[in-house]
Amino acid sequence: MGKIEVPRSKVLQRLSAGIIGLTLLIVFSGLIIASDQDLTRDEGMMTSLSIATHIEAETLENSQLASKIMYVFLAFAGEVLAFYVFYVFIEFILSGEMNKKLGGVKDITLMKNTKDHYIVCGGGRVGEHLAEKLKKEGKKLVILDKDELRVSTLKRKGFNAILGSANDETALTNAGVIHAHALAAVIGDDGDNLLTILTAKELNPELTIAARANDENIVSKLKHAGAEIVILPEVVGGMKLADAILGDIDHGHVIHHPENARKKKTK
Repeated sequence: MGKIEVPRSKVLQRLSAGIIGLTLLIVFSGLIIASDQDLTRDEGMMTSLSIATHIEAETLENSQLASKIMYVFLAFAGEVLAFYVFYVFIEFILSGEMNKKLGGVKDITLMKNTKDHYIVCGGGRVGEHLAEKLKKEGKKLVILDKDELRVSTLKRKGFNAILGSANDETALTNAGVIHAHALAAVIGDDGDNLLTILTAKELNPELTIAARANDENIVSKLKHAGAEIVILPEVVGGMKLADAILGDIDHGHVIHHPENARKKKTK
């Protein structure tokens, strides 16, 4: 449910109108009650105010002016706050946040009880392709990513995904790192991958770790941190492209354009 932005001047106008309207209602009702019940005007006002605030008339009559004002303020403030809490709760439900929170708790509980699974840290293009391969091989896996929209998208695609930073101990624990078989650090930032490896190894020294590197200079640091396997996607991509040009084509990963192929043959 989207938030409605209301200018401050409009808020003050509406608030003033509400207070004036409520005051007029109490006064008008008090006059009618006094006339109908054969009461004095003050008694009619007290009765009207008592009904509006749910405060007993005797309490108002036997109180000093300051106490009367405080009783009335508390009554109306309590009503407003109760309505606000109810409104926020309804908004929370309708916006789907409750389902997200409950779903997130369910995912975390499930992964904490899972063993010998694979953790993919980073749900970007590399991470998603890696997860697809693991899923096709029938492996149990979870993707850990700090982007809420990306996590939601991965869930819609059928992946187990958890929201959290991969270099955070709590997030890795929620992903079941203590009982995991292997972890792949494939975040786009080399520094994040390095911290992820160090944190994961501290939690599970026996964990097998593979990492993505964008800079060749970071490879030795990733290995020193505990990564057994380090891949540079640009290097692998260049080698695969060279193989394709030389005729050693992996048809599962090369996109062909039949029309361009026909043009080449006619030359």
